[in-house]
Amino acid sequence: LGSFPDKFYLVCIGQAICAWGQPFIQNSPAKVAAIWFPDKQRALATTLGSVANPIGGALGLLVPPVVLAIADSIPVLLIVDAVLGVIAFLLVFFLFRTRPKHPPSITALRQQKQEE
Repeated sequence: LGSFPDKFYLVCIGQAICAWGQPFIQNSPAKVAAIWFPDKQRALATTLGSVANPIGGALGLLVPPVVLAIADSIPVLLIVDAVLGVIAFLLVFFLFRTRPKHPPSITALRQQKQEE
């Protein structure tokens, strides 16, 4: 922003968009655990899903210096980041199902029947 002090409003808009999406991301591990895991495993699944968000943030801080040390180019870093993001999106989009074939618990079975 040092080069473009009159564009601070863009930073605020981007921050607001990120903040708007955060409740969906933070609350999704509990929903995934309720659909995919039996009662005895839900707490662990929710914990691991919740911890994955800050671990991803930490990796996002650690990986760029490594890429920049190899390529020494911000455009290359952005391309690597975009390619990794697109690969992750495609894997999730094509390989993940909405719910398991066989509900892991009675609660998941009831929820599946209510949605049908």
